[in-house]
Amino acid sequence: MRLRLSNVYGTGPLTADALSLALPRGLRIIGGTLGPFRGVPEFTEEREVMRQTLNTWIREESGFDGVIDLDRLWRDPAGPSALNPVHDTGDRLHPNDAGYAALAEAIDLGCLSAGPGATDPAPTAGERRDCTPPSIQHTGDRP
Repeated sequence: MRLRLSNVYGTGPLTADALSLALPRGLRIIGGTLGPFRGVPEFTEEREVMRQTLNTWIREESGFDGVIDLDRLWRDPAGPSALNPVHDTGDRLHPNDAGYAALAEAIDLGCLSAGPGATDPAPTAGERRDCTPPSIQHTGDRP
């Protein structure tokens, strides 16, 4: 399942049945929250509410085997609905090389491990794992 900002804009397909198709086949699904996008022409407060609602669902109810919290990783501490300027390519939507480097450093590789030779066993059915460190995991300070 691939959820993107185009789904929030109302321009992209949303295939919510992907989890129900993947899980019985033994496939692990790692979800990612949608990053902040204040400053792009398509931004509205209504779409921000939709993004936050979707991110809350991804973090708390989605059924993903793991979650990478891109929202918390890339947001601007001074304005959490905007991309941190340190990670911004300049379009206020896409992360730059520093943003992707921060992502690479933040991911708990054990969360991605599965199968023979894995150093950390895959979650069992129904177990969910946060794939980002506690410093950026959902802490309840903001949905």
